[in-house]
Amino acid sequence: MPAPLEMTTKKWGTYLVVAVAVLAALWFVNNQYQSANETETAQNTAVSKAVTGVAKSENPFQAENPLSNVEADPFEKTKKILNPFE
Repeated sequence: MPAPLEMTTKKWGTYLVVAVAVLAALWFVNNQYQSANETETAQNTAVSKAVTGVAKSENPFQAENPLSNVEADPFEKTKKILNPFE
């Protein structure tokens, strides 16, 4: 029959092995979760940069109006010069 001290040492050894295995499994799961989270964040950042880059690129509907520098009434300036009282 084994001594009581030897029996508890074996139990504590078993408990220690189980505890290390559980901690290793938790560490592995935590790293997997963080890795997936970082990957998702990196992908979202890359997508948002790509979308803003495409949005800032040349947009045919955002072209400058070719008539923006044309005056509506070209004779308005002449009227002011010829009639200073108006």
